Amino acid sequence: MLTQERERDGYTVVMWSHQTQLALEEWHESGRLVQAWRELSGVLVDPWPRITEQSARQRHSGPHSTYYGFGRY
Repeated sequence: MLTQERERDGYTVVMWSHQTQLALEEWHESGRLVQAWRELSGVLVDPWPRITEQSARQRHSGPHSTYYGFGRY
């Protein structure tokens, strides 16, 4: 599912619940969440992908969000 979501949007943030994060960190000998997830799922995940200036331009090609409306709903 994550792979499909990242295909649609490569900058999808991945978050685990607090308890899941603690359990994964405890379970894996390295204590690192990303490594534990990789061992369990086979997928290496960057939980906080960075949006570069170039990719931001590609993602936001429409008008600015305040362009329409001016307080009218």
